[in-house]
Amino acid sequence: MTAITILDGGTGRELKRITSQGWLKAVALSPDAKQIACAWNVGDIDIHYELRVIQVSGGSMQTVWRGATREYISPAAWSPDGTSVLVRIN
Repeated sequence: MTAITILDGGTGRELKRITSQGWLKAVALSPDAKQIACAWNVGDIDIHYELRVIQVSGGSMQTVWRGATREYISPAAWSPDGTSVLVRIN
């Protein structure tokens, strides 16, 4: 199980913890800091990578892409308006 923890930048106090099965591999924060794009490694033997988008305020997580076995994805950057994510897939 992997957790993403959002901390207060001034105090270091934990504001939110979001957990999910699998391993977190890469993240990209949207320009308005309202969303996080994450690459997750899921599965033990038949490994798949997923691109998930987390809403920082509510903590909801949505899988927006699931790759074929061992197809890796990594979020690189968000568009300036926060509607699209540039990713690397290989």
